[in-house]
Amino acid sequence: VDIGLSGIAPHFVLLFPLAILAGAGNSVFHPADYALLSGTVSKRYLARAYGVHTFGGNVGWALAPMTCVALAAWLGWRAALLIVGVGGLLMAVFVFAAGRVLLHNHPSFIRPAEAKTDLQQAFSILFAPTVILCFVYFALLSIALVGVQTFLPATLHALLGMDIAAADAVLTGYLAGSAAGILIGGFIADATVHHERVA
Repeated sequence: VDIGLSGIAPHFVLLFPLAILAGAGNSVFHPADYALLSGTVSKRYLARAYGVHTFGGNVGWALAPMTCVALAAWLGWRAALLIVGVGGLLMAVFVFAAGRVLLHNHPSFIRPAEAKTDLQQAFSILFAPTVILCFVYFALLSIALVGVQTFLPATLHALLGMDIAAADAVLTGYLAGSAAGILIGGFIADATVHHERVA
């Protein structure tokens, strides 16, 4: 249904600040999770640890469309959104509680008083060419992935007349295949030396 720019504007005004907030949360999450893995997992198993970690996230993405459609069909979209949101908050509480116990007792954990606070060093690392290239790569990857995750079902419905449930199943299959590839890739990376050739 074509609702025009006037119909989109109120949604954009609400969703754009929320997208910025979600991005800010994500900007802390990824450096932190990779740092935790790097500091707590043996280098022999590090690539597969990254693979399992990313696999878990992708499985969540793959299950989300089907889960949300099923919940919305059963209880309505508002209840589905509420259930998913409360689930996320409960998981945040669990991670906060478990993280404090597990990390504070780990030998590689750096307490805030021991952490370096040299801003010049931090900015020199942040603007290193390698970090900038990684940022550009992940920014482009995220744009593509979020675009597919967000708009594929609606696009298949609008262009091909596909049923929304079937379109969600297509998205789930795509994300599940991606997750399987990442998991396999972690084991391949641990077994090889020249990662740039494998990539």
